[in-house]
Amino acid sequence: MLHVIHLLGPQAGAGAERDSRLLTAAPGRSFPITVRRIGPRADYRHWATAAAALRFGSAPTFDLIHVWDTTALFAALVAAVPIVFTVPQPLSLRERRWIRFASRRHSFHVVTHTAALRDACLRLGVELERCHVIPPGVDWSRVPSGRDEALRQRLGFAPDDFVLLAPGETSCSSGHQQAVWAASILHTLDPRYRLLLWGKGKSCETIRSLAARLKQPRLLVMGEKHLGGVDFEGLPAAADAALLAGGDADVLAPLAACMAAGLPIVAAETSLPGELLEHESTGIVVAGAKPRQLAAAVLKLREEHELSRRLGEQARAYAAYHFDPAQFVAYTRRLYWHAGMTGGEPPPAEIDLPIPPSLS
Repeated sequence: MLHVIHLLGPQAGAGAERDSRLLTAAPGRSFPITVRRIGPRADYRHWATAAAALRFGSAPTFDLIHVWDTTALFAALVAAVPIVFTVPQPLSLRERRWIRFASRRHSFHVVTHTAALRDACLRLGVELERCHVIPPGVDWSRVPSGRDEALRQRLGFAPDDFVLLAPGETSCSSGHQQAVWAASILHTLDPRYRLLLWGKGKSCETIRSLAARLKQPRLLVMGEKHLGGVDFEGLPAAADAALLAGGDADVLAPLAACMAAGLPIVAAETSLPGELLEHESTGIVVAGAKPRQLAAAVLKLREEHELSRRLGEQARAYAAYHFDPAQFVAYTRRLYWHAGMTGGEPPPAEIDLPIPPSLS
């Protein structure tokens, strides 16, 4: 029997927690998964403690380690077992160095959510057969269907406000700064245009400062401030559209949640929407990321009700097909079996699926 450890370090974000939760909670698991964390008041205080436990046996018996950040990767490299690394984005110089170092091991596999990030790992020296593109799964039980007026009221929105939701955590690469500028233009034209952010991420204070300088006190709402520990999947029910002004692979799962909720999307033409929003079937794709262009696209979306309805329906259908949690679980289990079994045993029927093609 294959026993897997999920090891999450202090840099592992909401996406890592979501992926691990889907994999450990899925029914019909053919092998056990144990979750361990590194950090203050966690299972292991720091990476060296985790490495000692993995190497010298105080950790549970295991055949494979799945890690989501470089701290967990440091610890896992000490153990002489296969490693699966779900690669964060954007890649820092430190992460690039460690991926290049770990790629020398034949038992090292990487998982990315997009083909663009897979290509970045290939350039770092990871062999093609050990690079796997597995789209994230949407936990549909956490995505409300339809607009939630009670939630909107808790967030301070009026019934006739048009709420734009910028997906994901706020970071230097999330595009939230451009989203604020675009929403500010719209708010100047009509104060009913509002912007909703999750309120998590390293750059939240920067975005709050920007909104304060714009002197539009009703423009920006941070979900965490009003709701406390809210999952991102609960926020699309308070929005009328999603605004993706930039971003990276870490915004893919939150964007998928917006699509699952049936929100029409306005997106800047970056590498990520290029993989998702093909032929503008699920959203309006804007060439570049200038706030005026994004604002004009939002105006078009609001004025053309049939277009907005159709894009929302197609986004939901796309999410149901491409971000099916059962497929995400099955593909990852298949990878575990492929990476962790050395005796050539065939996988159980429930995970006998091919590694998925890239999203490109």
